[in-house]
Amino acid sequence: MAFFAITNYSSMLNRVGWATLAAWVLALLTLNQSFAPIRERLPQAAVKVPGTDFEVPLGVLLIAICLAVLCRALKLHDLLSDLFGIRRRFDVKEILLPMAAAAGVSLSFDQQAAVEKQRRDLIGQVFYRYVSSTAAQPAIDPHNITIALDQWSWYWIILEVAAVAFVTAAVSVLFGSYALAYWLVAGILAAVWLLQYLRTRSIRYAQDQVKLILMDSSRKDAVAKAFRAL
Repeated sequence: MAFFAITNYSSMLNRVGWATLAAWVLALLTLNQSFAPIRERLPQAAVKVPGTDFEVPLGVLLIAICLAVLCRALKLHDLLSDLFGIRRRFDVKEILLPMAAAAGVSLSFDQQAAVEKQRRDLIGQVFYRYVSSTAAQPAIDPHNITIALDQWSWYWIILEVAAVAFVTAAVSVLFGSYALAYWLVAGILAAVWLLQYLRTRSIRYAQDQVKLILMDSSRKDAVAKAFRAL
């Protein structure tokens, strides 16, 4: 279900949620099969996945669903983004500062510091108000908005899956299975590389959106005014 179409922010979250559920199922299946103490404590009655021949132990499925719901409720990718400064750096370096320059505003060092400090309010004022996926009539091409959301959905999916792999590796180490932990860490490192690639693609989409926003003179004036007011 991670492949269904993205139409707005909510559908993006749903895609991430389903992918994280699948990651938890696979992770818990691996732990269940690898470690007898876990297997002995979980109900092993087989539950068939609808439409497939794939069977999952009941205990694995129930815990995976609970963990996936928790990740969805807490927006795990947002927590990880805050922890590592992912969205903060992207908003400032790839959207706000280039947007100010493109709008004809030369920011002082104090104003640049204010951009960092007021990042959340400012990004909503000069960027998201024009690229909202829920607006009845978006200011820019809706296709440009949804394709950017689609790109970010894969970024967040890989980030959450990497977090699941990290937890699984930690449990493996606790049970003395260093070989399994090694391969999981290798997968996490590959995910980090892939995240960098997806970030590069996301920069291009953000640049296109900034250009489309500033094509309108009234929007450009409003954006410039917001930056000059810092």
